[in-house]
Amino acid sequence: MPHTTTRNARALPRSGAAIGLLLLVVSGLAAGGLLPHGADASDEAPGLRVASDDFSVSVVESREMAHPLLPDLTIRQFVLEVRDESLGRTTRVVWGDPDKRIRDDLSELVLHGDRLVLISRLGFGVLSLRTGEELAFTRSLRATPSPDGGTVAYKTLVPRGVQAEATGDVLLLFDVDTLARRVVFPETDLVSEGPEGAILVTQPDPAARYQIPGDLYWSPDGQRLAFFAKTGATGPASPVRDFVGTVDLSSGAHDARATLTEIPPESYLRADAEVGDHRILFQVDSAQWRDGSLEVHLPKSHWWALESVVIDLP
Repeated sequence: MPHTTTRNARALPRSGAAIGLLLLVVSGLAAGGLLPHGADASDEAPGLRVASDDFSVSVVESREMAHPLLPDLTIRQFVLEVRDESLGRTTRVVWGDPDKRIRDDLSELVLHGDRLVLISRLGFGVLSLRTGEELAFTRSLRATPSPDGGTVAYKTLVPRGVQAEATGDVLLLFDVDTLARRVVFPETDLVSEGPEGAILVTQPDPAARYQIPGDLYWSPDGQRLAFFAKTGATGPASPVRDFVGTVDLSSGAHDARATLTEIPPESYLRADAEVGDHRILFQVDSAQWRDGSLEVHLPKSHWWALESVVIDLP
């Protein structure tokens, strides 16, 4: 079955253990009764849509409502119209319950076989289009599906109240077919299970704690993943080391690990830049894979840096 993409829509995976039937699947096209009583109605359809030979899914409504236990918190629910071409049947599904506390619009829909992945800024969910069952929901940052839709790369979202030494970034891969997740950065002996299912990295030394700013970058063939990492940023005058990380999935995600390559300042500083005592920052505006290397564009506001650099990856 072809992998089909439309604007803001792609094709994707499955997630963790089933969390129960948190969805309401309604046969037919009547919109009445799809949402909880008291939800703020809206006639505007967000327009997010994805389609394959077997299914098409559209977000037809986005509703804001007050959280039942936290009235000052506004959450969102989404009404999906699902067309099963093999059965010639159209149903509607409501996705988003109070436990998820989704406060942002959906940014992407991804189809993978008979499964749909719904991505928002702070989490992604997976549901079965055959049964309407939610298969998993994961709190996340920067959830990014691979080109073939078989894997989702994401950063863990650290819950509030976690101690400072456990706030380093963790990069994970989510396998669509097995619904398994795997930590690929940092080393697994530094990570542990935290509250709300979060994966935490415990590093008492702030200077050794890694942060992963910005996006995640899949190679066009989906066999490699690139990201950028920093360490040492503990204060205005503290030295910072920058790295590009790569994850090789050519042998499968089950044993994939990240490899770091340091980015020295001389690789991106302009030859005529007189930086003196200025603290130099390496920031990425955008990046693209180019024949096994990564072409990185830096912000134009950084007068000391080249407009772009090509980083050769191991």
